[in-house]
Amino acid sequence: METGKVKVIEPVGIFDRARAGTVRQDINDSLNSDIEIILIDFSGVTFTDSSGLGELVRSYKHIREAGKQLYLCSLNDQTKMLFQITNVDRIFTVYENRAAFEKAHA
Repeated sequence: METGKVKVIEPVGIFDRARAGTVRQDINDSLNSDIEIILIDFSGVTFTDSSGLGELVRSYKHIREAGKQLYLCSLNDQTKMLFQITNVDRIFTVYENRAAFEKAHA
């Protein structure tokens, strides 16, 4: 879903290397467009593993290098815990849900 300068990516199921690879491709496509902000909405994700997290961190670096912004929203408890254990919660800006993101970026 794209709205103006925002691209929303909505992965579903287990966020592992394969799913993160699909998300990375969506991100790469957005880097070559006029999209300024990428929001990954995790509301459909049931589990995140370390390989998915690693791919997400790599994507974050590419987004920053392209001068764009990445935000996340709707993390489940397991994903939040993984972020905290690995300290990547310090890297990403995470919103409680998409409404909170939209309010902050209105």
